[in-house]
Amino acid sequence: FLVMDLVEGRSLRDVLAVCREAGHVFFEVSNEDWKNGQLAGRFPRGLFDGVLAESEAEWGSALDRHRPHYAVLYEDSFNYLSKMCLLRMREAAFTMLAAARARGATTIVCGSDATDNGQRYLDRGADWVIVGEGEVTLADLLDRLSGRAEGDPRDLPGLAYLGADGAPI
Repeated sequence: FLVMDLVEGRSLRDVLAVCREAGHVFFEVSNEDWKNGQLAGRFPRGLFDGVLAESEAEWGSALDRHRPHYAVLYEDSFNYLSKMCLLRMREAAFTMLAAARARGATTIVCGSDATDNGQRYLDRGADWVIVGEGEVTLADLLDRLSGRAEGDPRDLPGLAYLGADGAPI
């Protein structure tokens, strides 16, 4: 799957570690680098760093190149830039959601703005909004969506999605 970090930070490293531990390997780095948190300068297949992108168009190019089943927009909720530039970051997320949906990817969003404004994100193309801390929820959601674990993903706590009638759940 393809992960986009709206703001680079520790939370991205944490979520990648949890997903990797759960068996969702979408790129390889050495165990030593994982242990030391040395991901700087490494943006291999499957990881798109929005901080380094000049525009949302680069996300579209990454989607075309990798053709992910799942596109995850994961915000670093502790970075002050995500608060200072909230409207800009939200609009960028909406643009990237539309691009991923247009290419058939299942879209997942996690972050403080998505938690506070889940309906907006669902209305603009998010299939799933992770509410609150998302590391474990993301791994569990990916397990169920991919068929690696049994059960309906809608039964997982900490998720918002649209019901059959289009109302948020």
